[in-house]
Amino acid sequence: QSELTTEFNIIENLKPLLYDIKLEICQQTALSLGRIKSDEAIAELGNILNKETTPIKLRKAVLQGLSWTESPQALTYLKQELFRENLEVCLIVIPLLGTQKSEIVRHQASQILIDFWASKIPISQQPKIKQEIAVSLGELGGETAIAYLKKLANDPNKSVKLHAIAGLKKAGIK
Repeated sequence: QSELTTEFNIIENLKPLLYDIKLEICQQTALSLGRIKSDEAIAELGNILNKETTPIKLRKAVLQGLSWTESPQALTYLKQELFRENLEVCLIVIPLLGTQKSEIVRHQASQILIDFWASKIPISQQPKIKQEIAVSLGELGGETAIAYLKKLANDPNKSVKLHAIAGLKKAGIK
């Protein structure tokens, strides 16, 4: 795949499509770049995220594409979006972090979620956000995630508590 990407200059040919007048083309291009999984593609997707004028529908496709790369650099961009404190974006990013399958980035994804929750910024303390964090930590598993799930299981909000318990079960803790 890498040889073909280089030989046909695919990334350079796709870049202009990120700025197409039709939003659907921009979205499909973002997803395609995510499937390429190269540093250059990740950087280009990061550039789109850094533009304040990026529409939420394109932002969502870029975030999805970045999550598919399962690279540490891509997770850095996801973290950056999480801390922008936009509820809609947070509700997109948190589950994407929970879908990381590669051992290389699972711990990093868990740490991003934990850092966000521990930051005590107002949005991170909303019950819906804490529920999503609990579900994603349960998907990721690991000692650190389990420790924080146990803390979430003591949350005064019943729904957060139930999500944390479900996360613990998913992580293999009865």
